[in-house]
Amino acid sequence: MNNVIKNTLAVFRDLVFKQCVRIINKPKNQNGRKIIGFIAGTKTGITGSSKILFEALKNDARFFVYWIYQDYNGRKNFKNTNYNAYYRRAFTKIGLFRKTNLWVTTHGSFGIPIDYEKYNQKRLELWHGNIQFKGCLQENKERIAKEFNRATTVVVSSPYLKKIYSDEWNVRKEVMKDLGQPRTDKLINKKNINKKNINEENKRKLGIGQEKVILYAPTHEQDGKGDKQLFPWESDVTFQKILEGAGENTAILIRPHPYWKKNISEFIKDKIENDKRVYYMSSEIVNDTEELLYISDVLITDWSSIYFDFLLLDRPTIFLDLPNPFKDNFLLKPKERIGYLSTNEKELKIHVNESLHDLEEYEKNHGKDIKRLKEKLYSKLDGESTERCINEIIELVN
Repeated sequence: MNNVIKNTLAVFRDLVFKQCVRIINKPKNQNGRKIIGFIAGTKTGITGSSKILFEALKNDARFFVYWIYQDYNGRKNFKNTNYNAYYRRAFTKIGLFRKTNLWVTTHGSFGIPIDYEKYNQKRLELWHGNIQFKGCLQENKERIAKEFNRATTVVVSSPYLKKIYSDEWNVRKEVMKDLGQPRTDKLINKKNINKKNINEENKRKLGIGQEKVILYAPTHEQDGKGDKQLFPWESDVTFQKILEGAGENTAILIRPHPYWKKNISEFIKDKIENDKRVYYMSSEIVNDTEELLYISDVLITDWSSIYFDFLLLDRPTIFLDLPNPFKDNFLLKPKERIGYLSTNEKELKIHVNESLHDLEEYEKNHGKDIKRLKEKLYSKLDGESTERCINEIIELVN
């Protein structure tokens, strides 16, 4: 009964809100600044390309930027920031929503508080999964393509991906622009000359004292299937083998997927709490995945799209040879998993050790294929994707 009342009130609130949007006059822009609204994710909050772009615009006097969060729980994502952030149904902010010039989104138009097209507002779509293994069912492709085609600009990172979306998803070519993803700039920025010192500083901030770092970042079971264990095969045994292969002066960062159900065994809990080599780095603890990628010497994953960002660092990846969890085929194919392929925990131990100590062999075996894949997925490896996106926004709002 309580849920029925709650849902009824929510529907009533939304109806009243939409009526207020219609009748409130659009205020005049103040100080001549262009107004840009960013939509925060639900589970992941403020992260990735949208956060990088927001912070760049926040320091630009030409713009007023703010975030929209989906429900009251979303406020916690802004607790320790000085960002302007508003609930999507804040009646006192309707005027601001009406005079917004452009919306920056990562999941289509979901979360925009008003009918932006009705008020001739524009939208820049960054798309949270710009590069990924997971494909989509036909109905999902059609839904995503519809959202892409409604956007003023959809950011992609290469002509290859543009062709996939155009040929296979029926996205209009003219709406897609090869600008690159802002979140990758830090990973390839040539201005970071002394990367070793930067890495050490970043590790200190996270409380990591070990010389080498392994990042374990699996994907989740699609559609919430099953209560997936943290590690594959026999979870505790697999984790122990990783520790043995890593040695005493290597940190193991555990980065679960935000939608994982936290099925952690007592053995692994004990290691997280008492083994100084083990760090549990969920998105609630460290929101920016790039912070973890930047300091990691090795990535262990199964089918996570995090691999395509880590690829830019030219460091070893160990893939777990597991059935893919996707019921809807692939966007990027399994052959693009370039690196070690571990079929069991014993092989994983060997690959962990080799990936930490034999980079020349890794480069010899995989260097050419990695270079080919990078050129295929990223046409502009210059660390200036943020600047290109800003220039695109300037064109759109002027």
